[in-house]
Amino acid sequence: MYSTRRGQLLVLAFVSACSGATAVPDEPAISRMELRIDDVLMVTVQANGAITGGGLRLRRNLPASLQATFRDADGRVVADEGDFRLEFVPENAAILSFTRTAAKRGMLTGTIISSTTARARLYHVSRNHDDFPERAVVVSVE
Repeated sequence: MYSTRRGQLLVLAFVSACSGATAVPDEPAISRMELRIDDVLMVTVQANGAITGGGLRLRRNLPASLQATFRDADGRVVADEGDFRLEFVPENAAILSFTRTAAKRGMLTGTIISSTTARARLYHVSRNHDDFPERAVVVSVE
């Protein structure tokens, strides 16, 4: 009886201690990613993979600012703070390069008049996973 009572007290103490703990916030519910070149919306990528806008376009040898915004189903900006990072990886580095300048910003430079795809995703650094799945985006260098 003593050990049963002691076990109940330990469980009660554990539950009491945990009740005041700070909860880990839920993951953001991201429904779309918006990609802008020099602050002009160029592409919207839905979580289901649908893409509108036709792709990113930039001028050869003229660096352009790339910015990603992530929104929920109601259009509110999510994943704006904290340890989220845009991953943007061109498939052909001879045509296009990306240099990160902030968590969800970077500079794109096209070196050859051509087109390629780049893989874009939102990476949650502290949790080591994607919060928006990798999607292929067409980039044209003119």
